[in-house]
Amino acid sequence: MEHAVTGLLFEVKNEEALFQQMQYALDNPAVLQQFAKTLRHHIEQHFDQPVLHSLLRKKYLELLAAQ
Repeated sequence: MEHAVTGLLFEVKNEEALFQQMQYALDNPAVLQQFAKTLRHHIEQHFDQPVLHSLLRKKYLELLAAQ
């Protein structure tokens, strides 16, 4: 996840930072919708099954060629 692109991050065990991010989320639902769209696009581009199969096949062929 990338802060302010696909979600909101905060420091671990920092209650104030958590509160601030939660308040921001509540005050900006449209921004959260955009985060969700951006994250979905990222997942589809990098973790979709055909994409992963293609990357795995490419790596497999590279390893075969290196022998």
